[in-house]
Amino acid sequence: MLDWLTYAGNPENLEPNIKEAHILFPTEGEIFSWVPYRIDERAIKMGPSTLPQNKVKKLKNYEYKRVRVNQVKRATLDSLRQTKLVLVVGSITDRPLVKSLISISNGIFHLAAETHVDRSLLNPEEFVKTDFIGTYTLLEAFKNHRKNGARFLHVSTDEVYGEILEGKASESAPLNPRNPYSAAKTAADKLAQAYFSSFSLDIVIARPANNYGPFQYPEKLIPLMVLRALEGKSLPLYGDGKQRRDWIFVEDTVDALIYIYEKGKSGEV
Repeated sequence: MLDWLTYAGNPENLEPNIKEAHILFPTEGEIFSWVPYRIDERAIKMGPSTLPQNKVKKLKNYEYKRVRVNQVKRATLDSLRQTKLVLVVGSITDRPLVKSLISISNGIFHLAAETHVDRSLLNPEEFVKTDFIGTYTLLEAFKNHRKNGARFLHVSTDEVYGEILEGKASESAPLNPRNPYSAAKTAADKLAQAYFSSFSLDIVIARPANNYGPFQYPEKLIPLMVLRALEGKSLPLYGDGKQRRDWIFVEDTVDALIYIYEKGKSGEV
């Protein structure tokens, strides 16, 4: 598993279910090898006070260690001989890191994304970097370094359809994103479809509705409302409160994604 452990990433959520996992921190010397990709001449980096290893130092029953980027492949394979889960801390826009991991992967479940609409209104650039450029980085590595028989599941969102005034959207409905988040995801969807058509890659796309369930970050609606209600605070609603959304429990989403990965028709949504 590759995850950047940004603000909503909490490795403590693994503890109830996964014991004795290995957590790898790819480094170059004493500097973390974060994202070499640049937008407006600014690289994506994290300062010393926000380094993700600070999040796991207090974990029990886990082994975590630094490895150089050029040793990630070997270290991951070694760890997989000892444990079921290896968490590699890094960004999906880190090309050398992604290349190393995809070259030893039997399949890709691409769920990494910036996801919160309100945050996308405040900082659209981070959503373009992760959701679009990150998807491009994964697709390029998958095209060039995949194992035979590997499949790429691109997990998108129903947000790409925009506002549905009547009825519901089908997989072939027009895409009409209405915020930077859904626009970045729409662009990523189209890129995945283009790689399927242009390079004959085995790619399938899923567009789940809103998820809810244990450990969800409290910026999302259901945990936010529950926590505010428990604290006796007001419950903020968007607009006039008449908007409706579909919701799906996270474990049902996981079951559906596994089914789509195994049974879905390549190139389809």
